[in-house]
Amino acid sequence: EEAAWATGLPMWTSYLQWLVANKQNLVEWALLEWTSPDDSFSTSPARHRRLSELVTMAQEWGLQVSIDAPINLQQQHAFRLQAGQPSKTHSAIMRRLEWLCSLGLDMVSTEIGSTEFSKTDPSQTVELLNTTVAYLASRGKRLVVKNHASTQQLAKGYPDPLDPSKDLNFNYITYYADKRVVSAPHTVQMYSLADPLVGSYGRRSFEDIRAMMKLLDQEGKPQVFFPETSYWVDFDNSV
Repeated sequence: EEAAWATGLPMWTSYLQWLVANKQNLVEWALLEWTSPDDSFSTSPARHRRLSELVTMAQEWGLQVSIDAPINLQQQHAFRLQAGQPSKTHSAIMRRLEWLCSLGLDMVSTEIGSTEFSKTDPSQTVELLNTTVAYLASRGKRLVVKNHASTQQLAKGYPDPLDPSKDLNFNYITYYADKRVVSAPHTVQMYSLADPLVGSYGRRSFEDIRAMMKLLDQEGKPQVFFPETSYWVDFDNSV
């Protein structure tokens, strides 16, 4: 196992070199978890050492490092901050954040809702985001939250700043969170932000996402554009 790990490291070096050659300044990957939250490898010393090595190598190339860890969104085998059933306390999340921070990374990226198409309680979500960003900020790290492109879930009681007569799309609940939270507007599939859509994610366009990006910019709230075209290579690609 260790021999296989060592054999694969040169591929990581080649990838980092490619990123720098293509004028990139950040590398991020989705951390996975196997079998159950109690899996012995997920937070093992061996995995910690390996991930720390990847982080250090990337930073030596001048790249910032982010790891994607959803709060409780269950998709593929994601390493979740709130593994298992939601708790009234945040101690489990804090333990996992501390473990991630100890890898030496620069930021944590996360995702909200229980899936891309189902929401969690809006008030609890805002509370969790505020707790998480405060914890990371105290350690000099940032929090980036993916704003998914689905359209059918609303944050009841949270007015849409673009049209206060309507409830906000849950994916933009970050608008009401701590101002240190970095929003990451999210397109889907091979479509660019300006392309017409034909029903993908229940959409005809990304007009509302463009409008929200403009509003965040006007209000000085941090954001980073997260186009799915950066990795979409086929109509049925399993990421």
